[in-house]
Amino acid sequence: MKKKIITFLSLIFTILIYTGSPVYAVDLIEWVKDWNYEITNIDGTDYLDLKEYIGTNPYVCIPSIALLNGNIYPVSISVTPSEGRPKYITPFNSNDIIEKVYFEEYNNEKVRLSNSDKLDDFFYGMENLESVVFFGAFDFDVSSASGMFENCTNLSFVDTGNMDFGNTTNFNSMFKNCKSIEYIHMTCPDGTNFIDMFKGCSSLGYAEVSGATMEGRAESVAIEGMFDGCTNLTRIDLSGLDTSKTTSVYRMFRGCASLESLDLSQFDLSQVYDYTSCFEECVSLKSIDLTPIKVERGIFADFMFKGCESLKEITINENFDVPFNVEDIFTVSSPTELKVKGTVTQSFIDYVLTKFESWNRYIGTVDLTATTEISGKRLEANEFAYTISTPEGEFVVQNDELGNITLPGCRIYKPGKVTFTIKEGLSPLDPSTGDITPRDLSENDKYSCQNPEITKTVNIVMNSDGTLSAEEV
Repeated sequence: MKKKIITFLSLIFTILIYTGSPVYAVDLIEWVKDWNYEITNIDGTDYLDLKEYIGTNPYVCIPSIALLNGNIYPVSISVTPSEGRPKYITPFNSNDIIEKVYFEEYNNEKVRLSNSDKLDDFFYGMENLESVVFFGAFDFDVSSASGMFENCTNLSFVDTGNMDFGNTTNFNSMFKNCKSIEYIHMTCPDGTNFIDMFKGCSSLGYAEVSGATMEGRAESVAIEGMFDGCTNLTRIDLSGLDTSKTTSVYRMFRGCASLESLDLSQFDLSQVYDYTSCFEECVSLKSIDLTPIKVERGIFADFMFKGCESLKEITINENFDVPFNVEDIFTVSSPTELKVKGTVTQSFIDYVLTKFESWNRYIGTVDLTATTEISGKRLEANEFAYTISTPEGEFVVQNDELGNITLPGCRIYKPGKVTFTIKEGLSPLDPSTGDITPRDLSENDKYSCQNPEITKTVNIVMNSDGTLSAEEV
């Protein structure tokens, strides 16, 4: 009679699990055969404690109960602290057989851990793992999930919808080097540590993360390197992340090569003192509004935009000051125009824009024009030639039939005073050298020149909207 009851119970449990999730159907007696286990007493209750997976099936379902020798046991997973990496030894980390894991809740029981309240390195190094579904884990308050999926390079799907991260504070490196995952949504109501959380997730295109509210809390939210190396990232939503006490965004978006724009208004970065390499190698970043952030002279901003080859426009305000001893905020290899909009501080002009010349960078152009007038005869086109000296060198131009002389597009590298010299000569030009002969003022030729050489100085001013204007000094 006892054997028949067990068989009947097993049949019922199998049908219910199969009905709840058509992908998985597990026999609550047979599934245990794929595991090494021990019966372990936890808080006065006997658990079937899973020690090692010895099966060959890459699809693993772990129900929250097991039938063994006529008894029903709740299920736990063995977790043993380690000195190195992984930080905790589990039946999963570094397993090269398992591809899919499904945790199934049954009879209001959830899978729990033995000996720990941490999920640190839980699936660490499972290079063949493709998906994990939590529908019955875990029956405790998880305090830390650091490195939980680190180096799971084939992981593409994680369903954390039924996972309780309500009291979890540490998510450092949680998905580090998960190179196949494309989308993630995480609700972390008590989360404060997100360092390197998605570092190296090269396929991640969209991420949405919310964390703890920092009001009344002493600690700050740590987000250094959070998206470092996410080369495919195009969209993020961190509006639910309270960064009001965050002090560093070091390399937070470094290497986000597909990120074209970023709305910083979703962050409160008023307490940040380290912007080092924050946007380094964001090679597709075209424009960014920096007015929500405050960069003062005592903070770190080295290589903040290093390698941002596509950056065309930044908007700043009086809160963007250039720090002392900063190591090149902008460092790029190929010439490109950078338009600076907003209220520009003098330190920004003096320290940053003055470097554009050495980078072969310029902030705008000015069209230089003059007019030749002649009396006694009709002026002809190309009758006179002129040497015009500019900050970029000397150029030879000739007049048109109206006497106009134009040297368009003289590049300006920084605001300030610029001097131009116009020297008249005789035409035509020497076709072999392109040179002109300076007018000999002692020669009583038929044309006398009142001003054979003119020097003019203009003051180049950068306006608040990023445009340039010039006025004669």
